[in-house]
Amino acid sequence: TRAADRRTVPVGCDASPVFLSDARAYALRTVADYERLPFPGQAFDAAGCLAVLHHAEAPGRVIAEMLRVTVPGGRIAVGDAAADSRAARFLNAFVDAHTDEGHAGRFYRGETLAGFLGEAGGRRVRAETVEISWRFASSSDARAFCRELFGLRPDTRDADLDAALAALGLEEWRGAWRIPW
Repeated sequence: TRAADRRTVPVGCDASPVFLSDARAYALRTVADYERLPFPGQAFDAAGCLAVLHHAEAPGRVIAEMLRVTVPGGRIAVGDAAADSRAARFLNAFVDAHTDEGHAGRFYRGETLAGFLGEAGGRRVRAETVEISWRFASSSDARAFCRELFGLRPDTRDADLDAALAALGLEEWRGAWRIPW
Protein backbone atom coordinates (compact mmCIF):
# COMPACT_ATOMS: atom_id res chain seq x y z
CA THR A 1 0.00 0.00 0.00
CA ARG A 2 1.34 3.43 -0.90
CA ALA A 3 1.79 5.89 1.97
CA ALA A 4 -0.81 8.25 0.48
CA ASP A 5 -3.36 5.44 0.50
CA ARG A 6 -2.74 4.74 4.19
CA ARG A 7 -3.86 8.27 5.04
CA THR A 8 -7.47 7.24 4.50
CA VAL A 9 -7.22 3.80 6.10
CA PRO A 10 -7.04 3.36 9.89
CA VAL A 11 -3.84 1.50 10.76
CA GLY A 12 -3.37 -0.17 14.15
CA CYS A 13 0.09 -0.76 15.55
CA ASP A 14 0.84 -2.48 18.84
CA ALA A 15 3.75 -4.35 20.35
CA SER A 16 1.30 -7.06 21.40
CA PRO A 17 -0.25 -9.37 18.80
CA VAL A 18 -2.92 -10.24 21.40
CA PHE A 19 -4.14 -6.63 21.59
CA LEU A 20 -4.10 -6.30 17.81
CA SER A 21 -6.12 -9.48 17.29
CA ASP A 22 -9.15 -7.75 18.83
CA ALA A 23 -8.55 -4.37 17.17
CA ARG A 24 -11.12 -4.90 14.43
CA ALA A 25 -11.65 -1.17 13.85
CA TYR A 26 -8.34 -1.01 12.00
CA ALA A 27 -8.22 -1.97 8.34
CA LEU A 28 -4.49 -2.69 8.64
CA ARG A 29 -2.78 -4.03 11.75
CA THR A 30 0.93 -4.44 12.38
CA VAL A 31 3.01 -5.59 15.32
CA ALA A 32 5.89 -3.20 15.94
CA ASP A 33 7.96 -1.37 18.51
CA TYR A 34 6.49 2.07 19.22
CA GLU A 35 9.95 3.63 19.10
CA ARG A 36 10.61 2.25 15.59
CA LEU A 37 7.38 2.38 13.60
CA PRO A 38 7.58 0.47 10.30
CA PHE A 39 6.24 3.33 8.19
CA PRO A 40 7.96 5.95 6.07
CA GLY A 41 8.11 9.56 7.22
CA GLN A 42 4.96 11.64 6.69
CA ALA A 43 2.85 8.55 5.93
CA PHE A 44 -0.23 9.68 7.88
CA ASP A 45 -2.33 12.77 8.42
CA ALA A 46 -2.75 11.94 12.11
CA ALA A 47 -1.37 9.57 14.72
CA GLY A 48 -2.53 8.64 18.18
CA CYS A 49 -1.68 6.34 21.02
CA LEU A 50 -3.80 5.06 23.86
CA ALA A 51 -2.35 3.61 27.07
CA VAL A 52 1.13 3.38 25.54
CA LEU A 53 3.28 6.03 27.17
CA HIS A 54 2.98 4.65 30.70
CA HIS A 55 4.71 1.49 29.41
CA ALA A 56 7.41 3.29 27.40
CA GLU A 57 10.99 3.44 28.65
CA ALA A 58 11.46 6.62 26.59
CA PRO A 59 8.08 8.31 26.04
CA GLY A 60 9.70 11.18 24.15
CA ARG A 61 10.99 8.74 21.53
CA VAL A 62 7.49 7.29 21.07
CA ILE A 63 6.13 10.79 20.46
CA ALA A 64 9.03 11.63 18.15
CA GLU A 65 8.15 8.54 16.07
CA MET A 66 4.51 9.61 15.93
CA LEU A 67 5.61 13.02 14.67
CA ARG A 68 7.97 11.44 12.14
CA VAL A 69 5.19 9.43 10.48
CA THR A 70 2.73 12.34 10.51
CA VAL A 71 2.63 14.98 7.76
CA PRO A 72 3.63 18.55 8.71
CA GLY A 73 0.57 20.19 10.21
CA GLY A 74 -0.94 16.79 11.07
CA ARG A 75 -2.38 15.96 14.46
CA ILE A 76 -1.08 13.85 17.30
CA ALA A 77 -3.33 12.61 20.12
CA VAL A 78 -2.09 10.91 23.27
CA GLY A 79 -4.41 9.23 25.73
CA ASP A 80 -3.36 7.58 28.96
CA ALA A 81 -4.27 7.34 32.61
CA ALA A 82 -3.21 10.50 34.43
CA ALA A 83 -0.64 10.61 37.21
CA ASP A 84 -2.22 10.13 40.66
CA SER A 85 -5.54 9.05 39.14
CA ARG A 86 -7.70 6.19 40.36
CA ALA A 87 -6.93 4.40 37.08
CA ALA A 88 -3.17 4.68 37.65
CA ARG A 89 -3.54 3.37 41.20
CA PHE A 90 -5.75 0.48 39.99
CA LEU A 91 -3.17 -0.50 37.37
CA ASN A 92 -0.09 -0.25 39.57
CA ALA A 93 -1.69 -1.83 42.63
CA PHE A 94 -4.47 -4.26 41.73
CA VAL A 95 -3.37 -5.26 38.21
CA ASP A 96 0.24 -5.49 39.38
CA ALA A 97 -0.73 -7.86 42.20
CA HIS A 98 -3.08 -10.04 40.12
CA THR A 99 -1.19 -10.69 36.88
CA ASP A 100 1.84 -12.81 36.14
CA GLU A 101 3.48 -9.93 34.25
CA GLY A 102 2.75 -7.31 36.90
CA HIS A 103 2.25 -3.64 36.12
CA ALA A 104 4.65 -0.82 36.89
CA GLY A 105 3.40 2.08 34.78
CA ARG A 106 4.91 5.55 34.76
CA PHE A 107 2.05 8.01 34.59
CA TYR A 108 2.30 11.68 33.66
CA ARG A 109 0.43 14.93 34.14
CA GLY A 110 -0.89 16.76 31.08
CA GLU A 111 1.83 19.41 31.20
CA THR A 112 4.50 16.70 31.18
CA LEU A 113 2.94 15.08 28.11
CA ALA A 114 2.79 18.50 26.45
CA GLY A 115 6.49 18.91 27.27
CA PHE A 116 7.28 15.58 25.57
CA LEU A 117 5.43 16.77 22.47
CA GLY A 118 7.19 20.14 22.43
CA GLU A 119 10.64 18.60 22.97
CA ALA A 120 10.03 16.19 20.08
CA GLY A 121 9.21 19.07 17.73
CA GLY A 122 5.46 19.33 18.08
CA ARG A 123 3.93 22.75 17.47
CA ARG A 124 0.78 24.35 18.87
CA VAL A 125 0.79 21.81 21.69
CA ARG A 126 -2.28 21.70 23.91
CA ALA A 127 -2.92 19.38 26.82
CA GLU A 128 -6.15 18.71 28.61
CA THR A 129 -7.32 16.10 31.05
CA VAL A 130 -10.57 14.44 30.06
CA GLU A 131 -12.30 11.67 31.94
CA ILE A 132 -13.64 8.95 29.71
CA SER A 133 -15.67 5.93 30.76
CA TRP A 134 -15.97 2.36 29.68
CA ARG A 135 -19.64 1.34 29.60
CA PHE A 136 -21.11 -2.10 30.22
CA ALA A 137 -24.54 -3.71 30.34
CA SER A 138 -23.84 -5.13 33.80
CA SER A 139 -21.26 -5.10 36.56
CA SER A 140 -20.41 -8.71 35.70
CA ASP A 141 -19.64 -7.58 32.11
CA ALA A 142 -17.25 -4.98 33.56
CA ARG A 143 -15.59 -7.68 35.66
CA ALA A 144 -15.21 -10.02 32.65
CA PHE A 145 -13.78 -7.18 30.52
CA CYS A 146 -11.14 -6.37 33.15
CA ARG A 147 -10.21 -10.03 33.58
CA GLU A 148 -9.58 -10.36 29.85
CA LEU A 149 -8.01 -6.96 29.12
CA PHE A 150 -5.54 -7.06 31.98
CA GLY A 151 -4.90 -10.82 31.92
CA LEU A 152 -5.86 -11.31 35.56
CA ARG A 153 -4.85 -14.66 37.01
CA PRO A 154 -7.71 -17.18 37.25
CA ASP A 155 -7.34 -17.33 41.03
CA THR A 156 -8.28 -13.62 41.34
CA ARG A 157 -11.44 -13.66 43.44
CA ASP A 158 -14.53 -11.86 42.13
CA ALA A 159 -14.93 -10.15 45.51
CA ASP A 160 -11.41 -8.71 45.28
CA LEU A 161 -11.96 -7.51 41.72
CA ASP A 162 -15.35 -6.03 42.67
CA ALA A 163 -13.74 -4.11 45.54
CA ALA A 164 -10.99 -2.80 43.24
CA LEU A 165 -13.56 -1.78 40.61
CA ALA A 166 -15.64 -0.01 43.28
CA ALA A 167 -12.51 1.92 44.34
CA LEU A 168 -11.93 2.73 40.67
CA GLY A 169 -15.44 4.18 40.51
CA LEU A 170 -17.60 1.47 38.90
CA GLU A 171 -21.16 2.73 39.15
CA GLU A 172 -24.59 2.25 37.70
CA TRP A 173 -25.22 5.12 35.32
CA ARG A 174 -28.15 5.81 33.00
CA GLY A 175 -29.34 2.22 32.92
CA ALA A 176 -25.87 0.76 32.40
CA TRP A 177 -22.60 0.44 34.28
CA ARG A 178 -19.51 2.52 33.77
CA ILE A 179 -15.91 2.67 34.88
CA PRO A 180 -14.51 6.20 34.79
CA TRP A 181 -10.97 6.20 33.46
